[in-house]
Amino acid sequence: MPLVLLFLVLALPSLPARAEPPAPLATLILEDRTTCAALSDLVGREATIVHLWATWCAPCLDELPALAAFLDAHPERADDIVIVSVDTMDRARIEGFLSERLDLGALPTWRVAHGNPGQVLKVKGYPSTIAVEANGEIAAIHAGPVDWSAADPTAPLLGLTD
Repeated sequence: MPLVLLFLVLALPSLPARAEPPAPLATLILEDRTTCAALSDLVGREATIVHLWATWCAPCLDELPALAAFLDAHPERADDIVIVSVDTMDRARIEGFLSERLDLGALPTWRVAHGNPGQVLKVKGYPSTIAVEANGEIAAIHAGPVDWSAADPTAPLLGLTD
């Protein structure tokens, strides 16, 4: 009898693994210098770029000055790009790190106060740059550094180029 059961179990078709749906954007709570907000409150315009980085991520540290230079050259895009540190340290330490190590004290950076950005935004590493549609759907994910010196580095993420 055990041999028959084993045969039946092995003969059953395997079920495909179900991908876990992403958590809603509202479950990712961010804080800046003065306020806390759900990520869902920071998106909702035409499209929003969410850029995730960490102080311990060498490619992130190489990329952040270029992102800051892009924002300096294109201040009209500042409201369309949400920069988020995934570090667990407090805001003061993140701001000190940006200021002292990278001379980027003015870079508008949020910190994850609650939630899991990997689960919410479906990323597996940092840096990651995510295009979020106005309805909260993830349109595109770019793993790794973005070339912020390009004419419009966000265009591929927003589907504006081929």
